[in-house]
Amino acid sequence: MSSSIPFSIVDVFSTTAYKGNPLAVVNALSTSLSDTQMKLVTRQFNLSETTFVCPPTVSSAAYRLRSFLPNGIEIFGAGHNSLGALWWLAKGGHLDSITSEDGGVTLRFKQQMGQETLPVTIIKPRADNETTSKADRAAAGLSVTLQQAAPLFYEIHSDPRGLAETLGLADESSLGFEIAGKKVALSQVVSTSSSRHLLVPVANEEVLNSITLLDRERLAREIRVADPLAYGLYLFTARHQDDASRLPTFVTRFFSPGMSGEDPATGSAAGPLGAYLLKHGVLNIPLGEKKEVKVLQGLKMGRECLLTVTVGQGKDENSDTSIELSGGGVEVMHGTLVIPASDTVF
Repeated sequence: MSSSIPFSIVDVFSTTAYKGNPLAVVNALSTSLSDTQMKLVTRQFNLSETTFVCPPTVSSAAYRLRSFLPNGIEIFGAGHNSLGALWWLAKGGHLDSITSEDGGVTLRFKQQMGQETLPVTIIKPRADNETTSKADRAAAGLSVTLQQAAPLFYEIHSDPRGLAETLGLADESSLGFEIAGKKVALSQVVSTSSSRHLLVPVANEEVLNSITLLDRERLAREIRVADPLAYGLYLFTARHQDDASRLPTFVTRFFSPGMSGEDPATGSAAGPLGAYLLKHGVLNIPLGEKKEVKVLQGLKMGRECLLTVTVGQGKDENSDTSIELSGGGVEVMHGTLVIPASDTVF
């Protein structure tokens, strides 16, 4: 067995190095690692998440992804932990053997994560610029789309005044905003994956940027008011645009008691935001059709993450809403790491 294993650091949801949400991706396709070894490596990186790309254990999947938090907890959400690893696979040519439906531009396959196999779409740029390397052309326009689960809606936060106080706002009038004549005011827990989050609308970007959540215990208490199983708090507001033909755009920030700071991009919250906007009348989507929403995150902390959420209305009133999450990435680092000894304790 080799004593080292390759890794990359990918800035997810950005095409500019050092502006995305960093993810450690470890190539475990030919080297088997134990759970403890994966946890040790993840703790060493100390990023929000580390994903290990492994051979699948089911025939219907092309790859198996395993993601861990620095505290050793394995997670299964369809967010930047999955999307970044799949971007890395495509950029590195690992998906070239998958049959394409349009000459190599669009790839569709399934990935394994936990007990599920989830559909994935990769959009590759056409290689029409021969002056740059094949790898650079491939990375420049790669887009990964993940199908998230049908949305589930949970409790509405029952104490807007207390929530505003925790956020450091003068009063509850800073919660909620108006867009296209529609008032968006309710703070609600929503999920489109294994993680559920409290979504909180605020008046504008000035209010959004003024919020500082330093007291994690108080933050946890506020989230528990709505749902004791919710993981984080997702603040959002509309970015008003003069051109009505542009995609609806929302600026967001994410905090969780389980994280030491703010998250630069949160795919497991962006999907629920799309579902929330449809449910509360912000998005008007005819039956059987889809609409894209742009989500910007990380701006307050010097990041520039762009997450695209596609919300699909069911064909009839009994059909589920579909949620797709799309984004790109850029590799900022690669190398090899020493594999932890098999008897090292986490």
